[in-house]
Amino acid sequence: MSHMEDKRRHRRFQVRGLLGDIFNFVDTNVININMRGIGIETTRQIDLNKECIIKIQYRDIVIDFKGRIIWMLPVQKEIKETGEYIYVYRAGIRFLDLCNENTDTILSAIDKNSGLTERRLGGVRLRVSNPGIFKLYFPSRFSVKNISSSGMLAETETCPDISSCCEMNLLLNDKILHFSGRVVHFNNGLSNNYKYTAGIEFVNLKDDDKLILNEYISSLEKF
Repeated sequence: MSHMEDKRRHRRFQVRGLLGDIFNFVDTNVININMRGIGIETTRQIDLNKECIIKIQYRDIVIDFKGRIIWMLPVQKEIKETGEYIYVYRAGIRFLDLCNENTDTILSAIDKNSGLTERRLGGVRLRVSNPGIFKLYFPSRFSVKNISSSGMLAETETCPDISSCCEMNLLLNDKILHFSGRVVHFNNGLSNNYKYTAGIEFVNLKDDDKLILNEYISSLEKF
């Protein structure tokens, strides 16, 4: 029996109103930071006021911050080998949810990864010499059409790459399921609210998240 046939043995349940978020990684270069936010460079144009998730890894600690794009400007135009023009943008992101623990983490990251200082309104801004500790994600909404213990079929706002893995979360019976999802197929969406439909396999579920998922599936089996 093939792996796909084995997974199809898991009963699928049609659901409505089950929503979650996909966290899409955006390739950026973090160029500076202060206690209010960060400055980035990217080839992707981002809408103003769009919220994002900034992950900062310092030693063995990973902290998530919410941020919002407050300004964005094109700074240069480059030519690819194909002759196509691409624009490089700079943007400012303001932190939205700092607390004392997060502030300490940022201070440690700044201290260990800063270069020359720049004097700006609102305080000193530090150039980042090791931008790899910063990861930028933009959440997009998805709606689940059916779900099993091994995966789900979901309508999405963004077009994921086949076989790519995305960080996701899903609200199940007032509990948040955190997981990585592997895209096994996708097609154009059938509703007006979502552009795409994607088949997503659950991968690398932690024990606590497995329990949340199994409890939810068990609640569906009662009907």
